[in-house]
Amino acid sequence: MLLRSLLLNTLPFVVNPSLYKKMPFDTIKDFAPVSLLATSPFVLVVHPSVPAKTVPEFVALLKKQPGKLNYSSAGVGTNLHVAAELFKNLTQTNMVHVPYKGGGAALIATVGGEADLSFIGVQPALPHIQGNKLRALGITSAKRSPTLPELPAIGETVTGYEFSSWWGLLAPSATPPAIVQLLSEQIARAARAPDIAKRFEQDGVEAVAGTPAQFAASIKSDIARWAKVIKDNKIEPQ
Repeated sequence: MLLRSLLLNTLPFVVNPSLYKKMPFDTIKDFAPVSLLATSPFVLVVHPSVPAKTVPEFVALLKKQPGKLNYSSAGVGTNLHVAAELFKNLTQTNMVHVPYKGGGAALIATVGGEADLSFIGVQPALPHIQGNKLRALGITSAKRSPTLPELPAIGETVTGYEFSSWWGLLAPSATPPAIVQLLSEQIARAARAPDIAKRFEQDGVEAVAGTPAQFAASIKSDIARWAKVIKDNKIEPQ
């Protein structure tokens, strides 16, 4: 068999099955997971006008003023959106979602004070954090980031909170298992290369290549996880 196409995808791949009633493909049946490639955390940032300086202070503010603060996202079902909705669920708080056309627009809205807060990728947010145009409250990954080592993980005070964007490689479902395994092994070898790992680290990304079985299990787990968030928050596509 000649392998003609591979799919590089990210988080909406596991969010969309619950967000849309009809999909042009079956996320599980139509693809053969090859390998997870990398993950990248986001950072919870607020405009300097928001008085909270820590995650616990922010949660207290949200509980005191439910529905008053708004957060920007790159659109319904995007990384920025579901990261915030998960935070809402676990803290039992209420924020108003304001979707923008892309992550850049969402970032600009928060820097300009049009939005009160956002969950933004570390690298895009970093210059604004360093320039005091945004205040960082917490990192979304399970552990602290080497890019912002002094910044606590949100999960340190919000039990169960962990969010990272990811990139993974998939092949057509009919791809022979031997080919899938070979691709996975080559990806893992490349991910271990010092120059690749260093480049990823500079971009705030962690190489986490794994086996096809591990990636398949992660996809199924993520579909169930985000299905609950979408159902609990009654999220619908726009």
